[in-house]
Amino acid sequence: MSRFRPLLQAEGVTEQQWRALRALHEQGELTAAGLASECAILAPSMTRIIRRLSADGYVLVNRSKDDQRELKLRIAARGKRLVDKLGPEIETAYAKIRDQMEPEHMAALYRELGRFIARVDAPAGD
Repeated sequence: MSRFRPLLQAEGVTEQQWRALRALHEQGELTAAGLASECAILAPSMTRIIRRLSADGYVLVNRSKDDQRELKLRIAARGKRLVDKLGPEIETAYAKIRDQMEPEHMAALYRELGRFIARVDAPAGD
């Protein structure tokens, strides 16, 4: 994260806020629970993140018409501008990391991460 923190701090967003913005940018509308799941952030923490992003004008929050307890979230224009601005810089930082590793090591890392995710996401008892 040392490569990314300065970029995010310069814009006044935390790593978790950035993850939420990226997820909304990529996924479109999500529920608060869906965003928490997508970002692997616990619901109480996501509630605080959503409050802050909404207050700062990065995210639009609406109540579901079907269930007033459910929040529907979309990235706001200000959030899109931030993702459009920082996205290429973040990708450049990732590219530098990839360049420092040998291609076969990166392939092995991605393969193992895929296995880990599949195992963690498997139903209990598998």
